[in-house]
Amino acid sequence: MKLRRIASILPGLKSALLAVLAGILLILAFPDFDLWFLAWVALVPLLIAIDREKESTARSFFCGWLFGFVFFTGSCWWLTYAPIHYAGFPIVLTYFLLCIVTAIVAVFPGLFGAITSALLKRFGSWAFFAAPFVWVATEFARYWTTGNDWNAIGYSQFSNDKVAGLASIGGIALCSF
Repeated sequence: MKLRRIASILPGLKSALLAVLAGILLILAFPDFDLWFLAWVALVPLLIAIDREKESTARSFFCGWLFGFVFFTGSCWWLTYAPIHYAGFPIVLTYFLLCIVTAIVAVFPGLFGAITSALLKRFGSWAFFAAPFVWVATEFARYWTTGNDWNAIGYSQFSNDKVAGLASIGGIALCSF
């Protein structure tokens, strides 16, 4: 009985793989890889996954959460360096703690998935026009709640002069938009 309930909130395999792909693409848009142009398409697989799961806000939330977990874990690996090298933390413990933090922060892309899903159910494909607003709102909520805006999607555009120039007008939120 409990397994059925858990299975009802999990997205299908294709949707989960699309969310993971989106997370990997966005990791590649940030330094060390610096393929900034991938940020322009990285969320497309996530949006497809959310659209596939739009009948269930919970499954759409999980797609966003999975994307966020993959993205934040893959792009914040550097947070483990100091505890391992300077504090002598065991590697396994350090990465476990990183996964706890990234699992918590992944709630915000999960909210993006849930809100976008609700908008898709209500307005159909027109809701995709609201996605940039929802994305920036969830990034701002992450900043406001945690006091940290590491890895806002706009930061991936630091070497793209045209987009980075928007930061002087509207900050990182405009670049993320």
